[in-house]
Amino acid sequence: MTFTISITKSGFNPSSVTVGVGDTVTWTNADTVSHQVESKSAGFVSPVLKPGETYSFVYAKAGRYAYQDKAVKKFKGTVTVQKPAEAATVTQRASPALVVYGATVTLSGAVSSKRSGESVTVFAQPYGQTSFAAVGSAISGSDGGWSYLVKPKLRTVYEARWKPAAQGATATSSQASVRVRPQVGFRVKASSGRVVTFFTKARGVRSFAGKFVYFQRKNAFGRWVSLRKVTLTPTSSATFRVRLLSGRSRVRMFMPAAQTGPGYVAGISRTLTLAR
Repeated sequence: MTFTISITKSGFNPSSVTVGVGDTVTWTNADTVSHQVESKSAGFVSPVLKPGETYSFVYAKAGRYAYQDKAVKKFKGTVTVQKPAEAATVTQRASPALVVYGATVTLSGAVSSKRSGESVTVFAQPYGQTSFAAVGSAISGSDGGWSYLVKPKLRTVYEARWKPAAQGATATSSQASVRVRPQVGFRVKASSGRVVTFFTKARGVRSFAGKFVYFQRKNAFGRWVSLRKVTLTPTSSATFRVRLLSGRSRVRMFMPAAQTGPGYVAGISRTLTLAR
């Protein structure tokens, strides 16, 4: 941006201007005699300006710079150069970034003003959606920090948006993606010696009828070994019997990502420790 100052028979008009870093100030000799502009603080001396001639200087650093007319020393002025306003920012993080269906995730961050009472709007884009939609808002605390609880039903991307109460454009945080496992329930329904009847049920935003899960046992090397494939009924559940080895067994149910479907990662139940 360019700011113009006229040199008249009565002095500089205007005698003081406020500009930004990188702006240009142009002095135009509007008098009938010659003048010369000098600024020791800014480090420039113009050529002698005849009537109608101009001189320009670009201010690259913030500060307050005095100048005067070398020909008429009582003619003085100042140029105040302001730093560019810092853009408002808002941060966001998600914890945890991987949850089981039905669990809560904490979104948190801070606004750059560090002011309390600022409204931060949380937007979400669940798997399969093509755009973000507002799901709620949080109010910043004394240090500018904010937090908001969400329960993603599928893999969901979140972002926070903040429009400073004072002024400025809306700031948008980086995106945080939260992955979701279906909930795989697993319990002992009955037992008789080494024969154990188990019950398992998968829960999510959709039915898992016809999908299958693996009954797994942890071997002596610490690896999970699939012993049986169990197909889920129309209620997304199944009851089945297994004859366990003698001694202690650590068992669980595992649902591959190919069975959980779009928007979910593999499902894993809790681990049961049984002694037979």
